Amino acid sequence: MSDNRGRSAELSDLIDVEPLRPGVRGDRAGQLHRLCDVLVEVLPASAAGLTVSLGDYLAVVLAASGPRAEEIEELQLTLGEGPCIDVERLSRPVLEPDLAGSGAPRWPAYGPAAGGLGVAAVFAFPMHVGATHLGVLDVYQPCAGELSHRALLDCLLFADIARTFVLEDLDRDNVDGLSIQWTDVLPIPEFYQAQGMLMIQLGAEPVDALARIRAYAFAHDERIGDVARDIVTGRLKLGRDES
Repeated sequence: MSDNRGRSAELSDLIDVEPLRPGVRGDRAGQLHRLCDVLVEVLPASAAGLTVSLGDYLAVVLAASGPRAEEIEELQLTLGEGPCIDVERLSRPVLEPDLAGSGAPRWPAYGPAAGGLGVAAVFAFPMHVGATHLGVLDVYQPCAGELSHRALLDCLLFADIARTFVLEDLDRDNVDGLSIQWTDVLPIPEFYQAQGMLMIQLGAEPVDALARIRAYAFAHDERIGDVARDIVTGRLKLGRDES
């Protein structure tokens, strides 16, 4: 236990002293981007990303180790399948050391898409507060293979550090206020606004409205956040039969 505390302090110190990469803001979001950057430096990983949960298996990317990592993270949100979706559903880590092999039947759409972006293995770790699911830390490898015991422990520590960072900006008496507390960092209102607009326009249920946004993003090879933004600003109007 003391070894883990010492290692956690060591990793936290690395995050605190790591300089911001160009284009990363110097606030809490920047700190979480640094966490992903440090993880990639410390572990045998090619990319890392953090998503936070908005409920009903909807999440948004909070931080990533770079543009490619953010693109890999958003694949899950667009396709509606992948490790971060399974982590929320199962409430436990999801470890897939062979995305093209054992991962193929598990995620028939996400697996090939992530493989096309250079991912061969993915490991996802939950951020929980009691029974409340806050989000997921995803770790990506360019080659198939299991994490070592030391790397697995480090991933769990990184997930716990990320959870601590997120909680520092939340109302401890209202953890479900995540979607409100992070509105200055995340495009959360656009997701909800787009979903609400489609519900009214198409007479759709919330899950169906979200499915329409995902389907359009997938069919047109766009990011789900960009599609939501276009719906809200009026640049995109989805008819009943359009996808």
